[in-house]
Amino acid sequence: AALARGLTLPQAYRYVLLPNAYRVIVPPMTSEMMNLVKNSAIASTIGLVDMAAQAGKLLDYSAHAWESFTAMTLALVLLGGGVMLGVRLGGREV
Repeated sequence: AALARGLTLPQAYRYVLLPNAYRVIVPPMTSEMMNLVKNSAIASTIGLVDMAAQAGKLLDYSAHAWESFTAMTLALVLLGGGVMLGVRLGGREV
């Protein structure tokens, strides 16, 4: 239909096909990005025993054992929030 209206092939892709494709692609991509973040959280949970051992060593030397767990939690929350914010901002342009 776009070609029949006089648009060239690149214009048809730019103004018709790609905007519709983005509307279809953005929600599943959001899901995939959040799954990636969650799966990295699962991987970090597997390493929790090692981190607990390191926190125990840190506790032997100082009273700052919980900072490592707090930093990991905050990094994960910021990563998830950054992904969601990026998707929301990107979704507005579509």
